[in-house]
Amino acid sequence: GGSARTLPLDVADRDSIEAALDRARGLCGDDAPIEGLVNNAGIAVSAPLLAGIDEEGRDLFEQHLLVNFHGARRMVEAMLADMKIRGRGRIVNVASSAGLRGYAYVAAYCASKHALVGYTRAAALELAGTGVTMNAVCPHYVDSPLTDASVRRVMKKTRKSEEEAREFFAAQNPDGRLVTVEQVADAVWDLYAGEENGAVVELTGERS
Repeated sequence: GGSARTLPLDVADRDSIEAALDRARGLCGDDAPIEGLVNNAGIAVSAPLLAGIDEEGRDLFEQHLLVNFHGARRMVEAMLADMKIRGRGRIVNVASSAGLRGYAYVAAYCASKHALVGYTRAAALELAGTGVTMNAVCPHYVDSPLTDASVRRVMKKTRKSEEEAREFFAAQNPDGRLVTVEQVADAVWDLYAGEENGAVVELTGERS
């Protein structure tokens, strides 16, 4: 029953963030202020621990932190003051089970998601009583384009079939199946619509 607009936005670029938010505020108008933020942009590149350089010569640790942590932080900083003035705001950071545990060959990704979870918990304590909440969702492997890319990399490196590669990732989840995008969306919505603050919701792939 709602309506949606899409706007280009690079969370690693402050100017891009400001331009997109100016456009969004213009579309919403004074009668419909922006009350919510879901930080869902992210990257995930696998590499051995001491080979943390991508094909373009960029440091993978810096790149992951720039997008997965600093990108989310900058979005919060760009929007939080208005939320606090109005006494109402909902921020949900989509982190990962990699923010709760380690995985081999994705140390940069794990580091960035651990940073995002820690930031969420600390920020929530400072936001208590302001009317603004901050929470995080930590899915295990999700049946999404990001995992599809990981499947292709496994197929290329190991000669596994697509089915075998997908089964490998599903087997890493506690419930032996991939988390669905609907499960992630439902968890985000529950936090957005509720009053919890500082929650970190882990999604394991369990079917309700």
